[in-house]
Amino acid sequence: MKLSLAVVVLYLAAACGPGTPTDYSEQTRDAFLASCAEPLEDALLRIELCQCVFDESQKQIPYDRFAEIEADLLLDPAAQLPADLNEIIAGCVISIADL
Repeated sequence: MKLSLAVVVLYLAAACGPGTPTDYSEQTRDAFLASCAEPLEDALLRIELCQCVFDESQKQIPYDRFAEIEADLLLDPAAQLPADLNEIIAGCVISIADL
């Protein structure tokens, strides 16, 4: 899922930088939603998919794990996404598509 990889890499890269939070925060959410929406043309995806992926990541992935995923993807943006993140993305796509 190339789109998913692009979304996640942008999400993780946007959350990195000075003042990076040590836990999910409004800053993390805002950075994710801004970077997630950028490459998506469809308004539904920008709003629903990005919000769903962030919400579910926050619920299912501890922030320390998020930081680990971020570091790995920043080192190798072409790396395969970890299973926990792929499951979240897939679940959101299925939910939004109402399958």
